[in-house]
Amino acid sequence: MKNFISKTCLSLALLQGIVFAQKAPAPGAPEPVLVTISKETTRITEPLKPSGYPDYLEALNIAARGKVSPATNGAVLLVRAVGAHDVSPGKQQDEFYKRLGIDPLPETQRRHIFHYDFVLKLKEAELPPPTDEEKKLEYDNEQLDARRARVDLDFEHCGDHPWTAQEYPLVARWLKEQEPSFAQLGERKGVRPLFLDIFTPSR
Repeated sequence: MKNFISKTCLSLALLQGIVFAQKAPAPGAPEPVLVTISKETTRITEPLKPSGYPDYLEALNIAARGKVSPATNGAVLLVRAVGAHDVSPGKQQDEFYKRLGIDPLPETQRRHIFHYDFVLKLKEAELPPPTDEEKKLEYDNEQLDARRARVDLDFEHCGDHPWTAQEYPLVARWLKEQEPSFAQLGERKGVRPLFLDIFTPSR
């Protein structure tokens, strides 16, 4: 009887080992999908990730894209004028252009310069003279920051009130330098860049 029990236990142990060995996935193999992907379990059944589960982010991308093509996508005009700001070079930028459906822009192509970058790159001699209050600042860099902040406020004022190039020469200069990118934004019939409505001098 003891031998029978021992042999039975041994057989069960071997059988259990075989079952576990069969369940263990091969090294590098994807984990098995633990749910049935169907309308009964999820509203989105495709596309699927390599893991076999729904790719919800890609499904939202497809739904949002709809029937938009590169020829009818206003974002393409914006990117060609402004560039791929804040999109990291390499794989991320490659994916960005791929999704837009256009070839990557050459690095030498002219880019729009946002007004805050324009102000940041102004040399000391190009900034307005310091006010009496700014002259009292202890450090030179503090004085420069204060003068740049004044130019930033000029841009805000020009976006809200009528102005002239004589009153705000730096804003007028920035606007002139951005004409090529504005032209790209308005290359489609009936499209007028918002920047022009905001910053065009009143006379």
